[in-house]
Amino acid sequence: MIELENLNNQSIGDMLMESKNKIEYLNSDWSYHGESDPGITLVELFVWLKSVQHDYISSVSPMVGIKFLNLLGIELQKNRGSRVLIEVFGVAEDINVPKRTKWMSQELIFENPERVCLTSAEILSVKFENPEFEIEEDYYRFNGVKKFFLFGKNLSQNFISENDTVVNENLNVREFEIRFDKALPKGKTMNLYFEVFLESGFKRNPVSKEFEPIAKISWEYYGIENKRTGWQKLGVSDSTNNFLFSGVVRLTINGEMLPVNGFFCVRIRLLESDYDFPPQVTKITPNIFEVVQEDTHCESVIIKKRDMVKIKHEKKNKRVKYISKNVALSTHLSLYGESDLYIKHPSGGWVEETGFNIQKDTQKGVATLIIEEVDFIKEFQPKDEVVMLVSYSEYIKPNIFVGNGTGFSAQMFDADYGNPTLYENFKLMVAEKRDNTPVFEIWNRVGDFFSSKKTDKHFVFEENINKIVFGDHIHGMAPRKGINNIRINSISFTSQEKSNIKSGIDCVKSENEVLKKCLINQITEAIGGKKNESVMDAQKRNIDSIGSSKRALTIEDYEKIVKATPGLIFKNVTILPGFSANSISQGGNQKIITIAARCAGQTYLPKCYIKNIKNHVEKYRLLGTKVEVIGPEYIDIIVNAKIFVNSSFKPKDMIFENKIESFFKRVNSKMGQPIFCGELFGEVEKLKCVSFIEYLKIIPIGAKDKKTEEQNILIPPNGIYRLKDIEVNYVIDAGE
Repeated sequence: MIELENLNNQSIGDMLMESKNKIEYLNSDWSYHGESDPGITLVELFVWLKSVQHDYISSVSPMVGIKFLNLLGIELQKNRGSRVLIEVFGVAEDINVPKRTKWMSQELIFENPERVCLTSAEILSVKFENPEFEIEEDYYRFNGVKKFFLFGKNLSQNFISENDTVVNENLNVREFEIRFDKALPKGKTMNLYFEVFLESGFKRNPVSKEFEPIAKISWEYYGIENKRTGWQKLGVSDSTNNFLFSGVVRLTINGEMLPVNGFFCVRIRLLESDYDFPPQVTKITPNIFEVVQEDTHCESVIIKKRDMVKIKHEKKNKRVKYISKNVALSTHLSLYGESDLYIKHPSGGWVEETGFNIQKDTQKGVATLIIEEVDFIKEFQPKDEVVMLVSYSEYIKPNIFVGNGTGFSAQMFDADYGNPTLYENFKLMVAEKRDNTPVFEIWNRVGDFFSSKKTDKHFVFEENINKIVFGDHIHGMAPRKGINNIRINSISFTSQEKSNIKSGIDCVKSENEVLKKCLINQITEAIGGKKNESVMDAQKRNIDSIGSSKRALTIEDYEKIVKATPGLIFKNVTILPGFSANSISQGGNQKIITIAARCAGQTYLPKCYIKNIKNHVEKYRLLGTKVEVIGPEYIDIIVNAKIFVNSSFKPKDMIFENKIESFFKRVNSKMGQPIFCGELFGEVEKLKCVSFIEYLKIIPIGAKDKKTEEQNILIPPNGIYRLKDIEVNYVIDAGE
């Protein structure tokens, strides 16, 4: 007989009591329900089995929990290091910095994710030209404090066209030139950092890929390209989004720079503008780039046939030497590590090749791979991948081979690399014999085998126990039998949240003599480093996301969604269901949702704001609705008053003007607010220096029909008050 009190589960007792009550209902002859009754023993057993069943049904394993989260669109966040901008200065000559060069902050290692070209050219001056100011020819020193308007302060729509070579006197020129002391390197990509100033109290939403540009800008350099001398187009990758944010602009000069007026110049021209705030900068600095906290110890570089150049043909044995393009091997490990070469097998996969040589030039930052061509390369197309170079460090060399495949299911290997925190880019290569030749295939790391098919080349790395686990022939393949046929293809380490440092990056690991003499400065805080997210944290994140609407249902939903539009800054947003700004009826059964928006830096709503709002809201609106976007409608106001004041009144304090301005500022915090004259009257009357008010009038200019009999002001739902003048007649109260 089961002792219920030992089960420590109140629900079992409740279910047992419910079962006993049903016995009386079904068979009243069964009157004895004591524990010694055999029938009650069976009832207790069934109750216990039901409780166990409920317990199993309500239990969800961590792996199943992850799959449920994936169905909800929640992916577990992986290990990642922080990101930060650094500056390299004191560059004596132009330098190529290989990809994944090591930048040090004590024990932390950061890497540049892309190859960087550092230039020895220095900015001598910046010349600004716009119709508001005289052309500035002075030398400017950007100290991070003084602000410079790039295109002027009061921008208009009257700009030169991109193709105009002669400036029309009736068209405005808004441009600035960055003047260097020497030519920027040809065919290289260099960085310019712009520190953009934004008025305090404003924060611009981050930009997405769908962002409609807020301005149109051309980038040019003066030089010769395709035998034509003059201003040439620059290849540009702009992370500032046309100077909306501080960031790096990457410039590529395909021709040769020539001096103009004694300088080597880059010219930036404003062609079209919907700027809410005219862009201002406090710094323009070369040789600034982003690095990521990551320590790569093995990498693979795959080269296509078209990226190889034939350099020699020997007729005797019909062997051809090929050399890879330099850009393919401009990585830190290819220069300073050891390398193994693999060539493409006709059936797919990679075969190790020993006949190769690497010429390393640490001063130019380039490793040149030279191999002897074999017949296989003729069978491939120019776009096909034909060569893979796997480079690795001394640190990982003893563990580069994981072990031997056995062909058995769920094979497991120890993988303690001295640092348990791996990036997601951990990959392996596993070989199987084809025609008695070991052919390697790249296997990818996955979180689990739940979704893996029996043909998928997957493996799982259990970080908590440092184990590499392979599939069971049902969920994921198992490695074929072989000797040292499992090896590392790529691996990196990270320090996760410990990499979020405020300063400290000050040296570089390189054999380049010029780079070793340079000075390094960390100019921003390193942020973004995080560790692997737990299932519990992901569940909490999912619960938090439930509060954020995925569809625009209510007015509050629309307001929240509109205010989150990428790249924009709003002062007011008002949602007007059923209101249409167009006098012509829209027709149909669509419900009109009108969005009245007011941007922070303009009296009108720029076209790019309207486009970006519509594009953003389109992802959230319901079927059967149509979105209109309108700007504010301004109502010009004059305040006229006669006020008797006492001896404490001081005209220089502007106390009445300030009170009236703050009143309208508060009313304008939301569009379409009516003004009650009595409310303003009461606020002014409460001032200590006021004896009494003879009259106070709020007069809408050219809109007398907008006033009520009580002198209150009516306003359209997208209306904003614009205080044009304050006319106050102050009278000293003689009877004070």
